[in-house]
Amino acid sequence: MLARRHHGRLTLVARNAQRLHALRDDLVSGGADAHATLDMSDVRKADLVVLLTSATDAVLRSEHLKPGAVVLDDTQPRNTDASLLDTRLDVTILDGGLVEIPGNYMRGSIGLPRGVAYACLAETLLLGLSGHRGHFSIGASTVDQAEHMVSLAQRYSHLGFHIAPPHSFSRPLNTPAPRSPQLSLA
Repeated sequence: MLARRHHGRLTLVARNAQRLHALRDDLVSGGADAHATLDMSDVRKADLVVLLTSATDAVLRSEHLKPGAVVLDDTQPRNTDASLLDTRLDVTILDGGLVEIPGNYMRGSIGLPRGVAYACLAETLLLGLSGHRGHFSIGASTVDQAEHMVSLAQRYSHLGFHIAPPHSFSRPLNTPAPRSPQLSLA
């Protein structure tokens, strides 16, 4: 979707060369200006970094980021480490995949503010509201599926389905995230 809507150069970085080059070839054949690399240091050239990995640990580190970069971490578990909040004050890290669903109150805590849920839950709710049979959660996602979800979100926006305001490490962006204690010598 980004390649369809963005007309600048995209740099794709991945660990699996075969999948990476297949994605790049698909984007280029659709008219996108896309470059593929296996080298994480190439991320340092980006103003905007979008993480869409299936890694189970933080793959993005301080040395990978350009000064002033914006990072959209659209992964669960997240692929950015909270230490970036202390080591890279110049970088903005945004949580991706958060949706406002007013009136949706869950028992227990998933670490998000009340009325905010992960997009996967919103997707399930939207598919159920539309009467969809089947699933979108097994196998590789497609752009057509994503476009369908956008149309369902618009269709049911009157029920309160909206992209959540910006969050960073599960806190609204205007709320400072806790930082590590620091010593100061006077």
